[in-house]
Amino acid sequence: MAQFTNNFWGIVIILEHEDVDTVTTLAKQGASISAFIAAALPGLGTVVAGGVTAYLTAETALISSLDNGNGVYLTTPYWAPGIFIPTSRPLEKIGLPPDWATRNSGKFRTEDSSHLLSYDIQPNAIGPEAVEFKLAGQRASMWKKTLVLRDGEGGSWDITINPSGGVMEAHNGLWTHQVGNGQALSLYKAKQFGLMTWVLDISHLEHLAAGSRVTFTWLQS
Repeated sequence: MAQFTNNFWGIVIILEHEDVDTVTTLAKQGASISAFIAAALPGLGTVVAGGVTAYLTAETALISSLDNGNGVYLTTPYWAPGIFIPTSRPLEKIGLPPDWATRNSGKFRTEDSSHLLSYDIQPNAIGPEAVEFKLAGQRASMWKKTLVLRDGEGGSWDITINPSGGVMEAHNGLWTHQVGNGQALSLYKAKQFGLMTWVLDISHLEHLAAGSRVTFTWLQS
């Protein structure tokens, strides 16, 4: 699913392989890409969305050629709005597989290639009425990180650590009946000037067993 974030250079639009396929198909059919961009990236803003649409319409073949099977990034610099710089999205797997919650542990990367995290699931770590989520940092030099916890019913809470400020771990939880609401958790990290930036969504919580504790540990940032 298409996403957008920002870094030191500008706004970054993330198109997964399926998004590139959709854009390519629309272009071959002579159909407008604007409706797809509006639906896929509703929070992008009219001006930037218009620029993305125009760029993809003109450069469909280039975007398709840069997709090595995992999508592309489109970066529009803050100092040159309307200019888009396309780059291939790394082939290395980003995020967690759909069945991650059925496994005991694993490692994964975010949309920032410098990140490496691990997850560990402890069954029966708390009472059966809830599932606990814990965020931890491995090194005291790390900047602030946040895991946004959502209940799928309109509520959300931030689980925030700040290793460089002495807060190495934090936790919160969901009631067992809330885990299967189809929601996603989101990871954010502090970047330049301390701005919190989205780096990954984590879905498929429904496979987590009641009473589990899920620990996400930031290993590299």
